[in-house]
Amino acid sequence: MMKILFIAYYFEPYSGVGAKRISYWAKHLRRIEGNVTKCDVITAVPQNQKFDNIDNVFYLANTNQGLLRKFIKFDKGASWIFDLKKYVKRNIQKNGYDFVVLTGDPFLHFFIVDDFKKLGIKTIIDFRDPFANNPRGIAKNTLIKKAKHFVLRKIENYFLSKANYIISVNQYCVELFENYTKYLHKIKIIDNGYNEQIFKNINVQSHCKSEKNIIKLSYAGKLYKDRNPQVFLKCLRSFSDINFYHIGEQSEYIESDTKQIKSLGFMSYENTLQLLTTFDVCMIFTSGYSFESTTKIFDYIALNKIIFIVTDGEVKTGQIYQITKGYPAVYWANNNSNDIERVLKNIEKDINKDIFFNSYKYSREYGLKQLVEILHDK
Repeated sequence: MMKILFIAYYFEPYSGVGAKRISYWAKHLRRIEGNVTKCDVITAVPQNQKFDNIDNVFYLANTNQGLLRKFIKFDKGASWIFDLKKYVKRNIQKNGYDFVVLTGDPFLHFFIVDDFKKLGIKTIIDFRDPFANNPRGIAKNTLIKKAKHFVLRKIENYFLSKANYIISVNQYCVELFENYTKYLHKIKIIDNGYNEQIFKNINVQSHCKSEKNIIKLSYAGKLYKDRNPQVFLKCLRSFSDINFYHIGEQSEYIESDTKQIKSLGFMSYENTLQLLTTFDVCMIFTSGYSFESTTKIFDYIALNKIIFIVTDGEVKTGQIYQITKGYPAVYWANNNSNDIERVLKNIEKDINKDIFFNSYKYSREYGLKQLVEILHDK
């Protein structure tokens, strides 16, 4: 019999990607593991619903207090840890749970691990993203930034040393952990995935077909400076039979709607998936770091879509390549005009190919079963 507590700054009904996996785990744990007698959640997101398979979702507001937040302002966990420590001290008894699962980001509320160790409760820390050594966030060109990086490395090493288990999304992220070889014995990999429960209501096509001789390309998500589509959008002008649709918050890299380029705005996860079924090709823009992955890639695979990846790094490398290398309809291009145009011409030729692929190992259910294995690892 197991009693499990999940601690997540972001949890449903928060709609951002940071809440998706942990919300799935908590909601479906009892469906996968019948010996769970208690399943609770602590979150900083106000609640407006009840969940059938979760006993309690405790809303714990971030009061923005505590000493740590005076020194570290970029991570909301630096202030939430103040509230979390008070809550745990007042409400959680010794051996009140068998496991507590903490997820990031933010990350700095992970300092609570030692409080749970003193209560005889095993801790699992889930790093959704790299923390101290994230190549996209490291800047060492000033003494202050070097000092900040040094402190974050020390903090991460503390988290790794105190937790009973560490979860990372891929091997490349594992190798970014501070002193990772020292902790390999307790590091587990559970990749992100698509929510197969939602896909039960999605009309997934078994193949791609162009409509009215227009090929529809789409990207779902935020566009960043080091992952921007400007070269690609310029290339589109040479293709009268290709349109591009962006789903997500308005981007500075898409200046305005045209007949060929459309901004569709932010949508819920479910509505985004349903809309993606109507497009022929789904895109990824990546800055090319090996650790980079994205939950979108799993959705695209589950939808049986042609996948077009534009990278500022080396093609067919890193975690995105490891995920897609067995998929039958994926195209890579360097972020330059010649390569993008070459791939677009190939897509024009291949647009009506049938796609068949068993995507179950990319589902969140598959990942949850891996978490259950950790819970049974005594």
